[in-house]
Amino acid sequence: MPYNLPENITAVYLAAINNPTTESFLVPKLRNEFSDELTRKGDIQWVDESEAQGKIVINILSFRSGAKLESAAEKTVRSEMVLRLEARLYSSRTGALLSRTGRIVARESFGSQGGSAQGVVQDRVIQLAAELAVQRLNQSF
Repeated sequence: MPYNLPENITAVYLAAINNPTTESFLVPKLRNEFSDELTRKGDIQWVDESEAQGKIVINILSFRSGAKLESAAEKTVRSEMVLRLEARLYSSRTGALLSRTGRIVARESFGSQGGSAQGVVQDRVIQLAAELAVQRLNQSF
């Protein structure tokens, strides 16, 4: 099902991605995933601020990557990445808040396959967070 943003917005500008973490890779990857998700599943165009009908602001709340043993009896180390964020859509014309995602939690677990698996999971967590956020922005309140 294609996305339909509130007030039939079809031209958006990503005004900000606020990232309080030390993980600088999150901003460009999240920007790309958001853009891809909106253009892939909706008739939405990314435009300059002066042409935008709506502005999106993304607040990264946290990013965590950790490892643990599943149980005392197990010898397999499991790792998990968790990205928490929220996004808001504002009218470019009035500045009114049109939609918000609430807290999004994207989580992926993986085994101890090394650095390449970690990169794949990192990309998947960011993609999942973007998908969930765009779905929720699509549902105006």
